[in-house]
Amino acid sequence: MEWAPADNPRWSRNVLDVVEACGAALEKVGALRIVEEEGRMHAVLAEIHRDHDAIICPTMATTGYPADATSAESVELAEGVQFANLVSQCLTQLFNIASRHPVLNVPSGRAGNGVPTGVQIVARPFDDLTAFRLGAAAEARLGLWSDPDWRPKLAHHG
Repeated sequence: MEWAPADNPRWSRNVLDVVEACGAALEKVGALRIVEEEGRMHAVLAEIHRDHDAIICPTMATTGYPADATSAESVELAEGVQFANLVSQCLTQLFNIASRHPVLNVPSGRAGNGVPTGVQIVARPFDDLTAFRLGAAAEARLGLWSDPDWRPKLAHHG
């Protein structure tokens, strides 16, 4: 694989900041410690999955942020709760690291402000079929895709 050099315009400043922060963290903590933490995460999830076929949890910790927000800025979630940046509102990061667990995101409805919401279905390691079955069951039960009110109304210009 060939990497684009850091001065390549394809890299945004936000991406370069994340790469630099990850590199600094790796140097500080060490690769072995990172692998140990990943193992710890898998152990916690294995304990949960001992008695449960799947975990269903929110995908995001917010119901939206301004359209012009950048990933580098701090965001107030609610009542003074601050997130360092937009990425920290994503509740997917654990499962990005514990990647043996299949995760399926499915729509779950709309928040009070009208923004679509979703949940993650997290199955046991390599049990993709359970994640898909639960996702299909949620889709059938909620009926969001077949409900015309679910779709946004198109603005007519003229």
